[in-house]
Amino acid sequence: MARVAALALALAGCGAPADAEQPIPFNHAVHVVERKMACVECHEGVLTQAWAGMPSTDDCLRCHAFAFTGNARALEAGKKAAGPDRDPWVRLYAIAPHAQVSHAAHVKAGVVCEKCHGDTGKSVVARRELMLEGEGLMYWCMDCHAERKASLDCVTCHR
Repeated sequence: MARVAALALALAGCGAPADAEQPIPFNHAVHVVERKMACVECHEGVLTQAWAGMPSTDDCLRCHAFAFTGNARALEAGKKAAGPDRDPWVRLYAIAPHAQVSHAAHVKAGVVCEKCHGDTGKSVVARRELMLEGEGLMYWCMDCHAERKASLDCVTCHR
């Protein structure tokens, strides 16, 4: 029962469903597998912040404005639809309000993106992978912490 409650709490903070459609089609495989781009090239905050951050459409247009005119039009249309100071991406991951997970701390500890996000880099459609499956996020994280001999103290992840 406690594991079901933990899963419910984790899911409550997630917002979008795992397969929420993005307003602009985004193919991770083209960028990661074909173009050999690292996650941090678009999700810049992953090295310095708690949140990895979503790439801005302006970042996308640095390449796409010149090389892929169809994609550039879709990016511009998506940006206009979202509003003048917003990007249109639908966030697929969110941590429950009572928890804190720092991307930067995990990267510094040697945790690779795939450990939590699965094979997202090989996906054609952006969708939430791995993290919230099984018995619940808290137990999944605790198992990983135990394997790596990281802190299991509640205040490590809970506010």
